[in-house]
Amino acid sequence: MRKAVISVGAVLLLSLVLGGTVFRTQAASAASAVLSVFVTNDSSHPVPVREQNTDANGNIKVHEQGTANVNVTNSSVPVSEPAVTSGATAVGLFGSSDHVFASPQIVTALAIHLTAGIDAIKLRFQGLETAYFIGPLDGGNADIVLALTRPLEFDEVDCLGSTTDRCDVGTVGALP
Repeated sequence: MRKAVISVGAVLLLSLVLGGTVFRTQAASAASAVLSVFVTNDSSHPVPVREQNTDANGNIKVHEQGTANVNVTNSSVPVSEPAVTSGATAVGLFGSSDHVFASPQIVTALAIHLTAGIDAIKLRFQGLETAYFIGPLDGGNADIVLALTRPLEFDEVDCLGSTTDRCDVGTVGALP
């Protein structure tokens, strides 16, 4: 049995030597067919790429670099609030009374003084409340001065409180 194994091994060795020398061209052409391999990558195995449009430091080049040249061709643009062109009004009321204006008041500033027995003061426009201030009787301030960020419109002032106390309202109008 030992001779048989040695014989088979010798035959295989001789076959390899002869195959490598005699059948060399056929083996080489078969190997080249095996080396042409196509790989399909999916989203979980992407093909790595390298950016081609880089500068010497490896940063991506961009077209727009430096400071932009901006030319303004329109006329000047106003950057401030329009000037107040209408006058001021002042109304003094006793508590539990109201004042209805002949035309709506459009104001950008309010100065209100309320005496100690006033519960609140309301500003209304067409019956709807546009502003409500708590008076000193309910823990509010006696003096309220407001510069408004946008105009306030009202046509009625209601003073709520004792009939012997007062609500004084001063306004600055804004009609640009």
